[in-house]
Amino acid sequence: MKKPRVLVLTYGKLPIPAVKGGAIETLLDSLIEENEQQQQVELIVLSGADPAISAFNQTHKYTQVISGCFKNVGTRGSNFSREKEKILFSIQN
Repeated sequence: MKKPRVLVLTYGKLPIPAVKGGAIETLLDSLIEENEQQQQVELIVLSGADPAISAFNQTHKYTQVISGCFKNVGTRGSNFSREKEKILFSIQN
């Protein structure tokens, strides 16, 4: 049976996994690790960029962290909405 997919949007300042700290990021790390054990859902996490993400994605079966989608967020001419739409479309299909 296919597991439900859950999209987790972070603020994007600190990465998931919480290699640079952060209360919310640490809480999400705990949620991810519990889900890896319980295997209830597929988690898709949009995160700020960090080199640790690629190793994290290789060791976690039920979580995929997508980074780099917060580039230039909040700046004039930001294309965050367009990037978010592309990601959401790819997750749905």
